[in-house]
Amino acid sequence: MHIIHKVDTALKAKLVPFFNTHHRVDLGIDSLLDGQSGKQISVVVDNVTDPKIAFIRYGTFGVLAGDATHDKAAALIQSIELPCAIQPSPEPWMNLLQYTYAEKLKKTERFSFTHTFIEVAELNRIIEQNAGGYKVHEIDAATAQAMETDEWHKYHLSNYHSPDDFSANALASGIFIDGTPASVCSAALRCSYGIELNVITLPQFRNKGLAAIVSAATIKKAIEQNLVPHWDAANERSARLAMRLGFKPAGSYFTHYISA
Repeated sequence: MHIIHKVDTALKAKLVPFFNTHHRVDLGIDSLLDGQSGKQISVVVDNVTDPKIAFIRYGTFGVLAGDATHDKAAALIQSIELPCAIQPSPEPWMNLLQYTYAEKLKKTERFSFTHTFIEVAELNRIIEQNAGGYKVHEIDAATAQAMETDEWHKYHLSNYHSPDDFSANALASGIFIDGTPASVCSAALRCSYGIELNVITLPQFRNKGLAAIVSAATIKKAIEQNLVPHWDAANERSARLAMRLGFKPAGSYFTHYISA
């Protein structure tokens, strides 16, 4: 197997057909095909010049593609670094996954949303009229560097090479309390047409409405740059926050988590 850390134009042309029929539940596929790269981003293929199978990995998540009957398909499945959450992939791949990891596999429901009904006026209201009078700040490289070693905020930088890369491309917004980035929203993934939102509030600062404020700020920045803000919720709390920001429910799907 060959591990690629950034998809170039030639490889993209080979891989795009693999994903034509995939049910896209987040921006992982398009972000990696558009060339996003980072510490926890990779593409595994059987052959660099003429791939027949592929596994794309971004953070905890992964997607399988190509010919699941290929003689190296089982080896690709077995090469997955665990733990990993497999996003919707074609049925033959899911059957092979089940066969390989039956005892470690757990199916978990996640919730999808559409951005179509988001209103910038409401985002402004959330940002400017919050009860705590909190102010939103850009996340610069120095702050991002500190976040990189934080138990919680380090996950914001997983799909970026460095704090500089993150501060330049993640559209990150934060609220600081006593000099600490209490809550931060950023683009976990970014492709030509949109961003995948990621928001983290430190435990000691939760239940103050901070996540809504920083999320509204990052969503607003995305809209101003003609980028679609995308929200994928793992639980009801995340789903409620999405709806507060103007997202509307668009069904659910299952991810398959493989434990270590």
